[in-house]
Amino acid sequence: MQQAGKNVQFHITTRLIKWIALVSMFCDHFAKIYLSAVLNGAVPGTGMWVAQHRGMLLSMYEGLQYFGRLAFPLFVFLLVEGFYLTRNRWKYLSRIILFGLISEIPFDMGFRFGNLAPSAGKLVEFSYQNVMFTLAIGLFAMIVIDLFLQKTAYGSAGMVIAVLIAFAFIWLGNTLEVDYHGYGVASILIAYAVKTYAVKMRGANHTGQGQKNTETGWRILEIGLLIIPLILQSSNEAWALLDVILVAFYYGKKGKPAHKWFFYIFYPAHLLFLVILRML
Repeated sequence: MQQAGKNVQFHITTRLIKWIALVSMFCDHFAKIYLSAVLNGAVPGTGMWVAQHRGMLLSMYEGLQYFGRLAFPLFVFLLVEGFYLTRNRWKYLSRIILFGLISEIPFDMGFRFGNLAPSAGKLVEFSYQNVMFTLAIGLFAMIVIDLFLQKTAYGSAGMVIAVLIAFAFIWLGNTLEVDYHGYGVASILIAYAVKTYAVKMRGANHTGQGQKNTETGWRILEIGLLIIPLILQSSNEAWALLDVILVAFYYGKKGKPAHKWFFYIFYPAHLLFLVILRML
């Protein structure tokens, strides 16, 4: 509670952004894994009820997908924040890869079930990979580019080569068919470029409240620009521009501590839950 006479300020913490991203992702996946199955008559015992409420279910399906568009840009934003805050970037990368591997079977069962043949022992297919691998490619690209730029002291030639490295990782995202393809990797690297420049400029011309306002401006620019490649992939991603409002109230505070493993475990766990729900 603020003291009388002081302005009440609303700030969003890192923890709250994580929760909003998780809820948004869950809603999106609930629509795509479970509601789509209900609408297509693939869930036993729901046929008559679906026929009576189809219009409502279609509206719910669309609404949840639109809300779900908020998730990936927020995860990208948090990934780049984590890149600068983590004590060990390689361990950070290894955790994302580990949970990408753990999540692949429930991801395929949820989104690629038509391509699977469980009776034949095929539980994994590789035509499309889960979003953890998108984040992993982006994080690995940031590590490589950052190490390279440190050795070249951010010279002009080094910047050109860094851009070429970025395009190589974008190509890798397309080749490996990760979620959001190369557009997702491009989003990560755009966010990284803005954040890197903002870090270099931090404190150069502002102190106190002026510096906070400048940092907020850089964050808004970062989230706004990283969404552009996603919109180029799909116009529905324009709903993610609502994330700009959230980031405008983010001041770089972590918030109440939470077990970091929960946010990793949630991804495969919620996919498995939705797969089981669809089978009931």
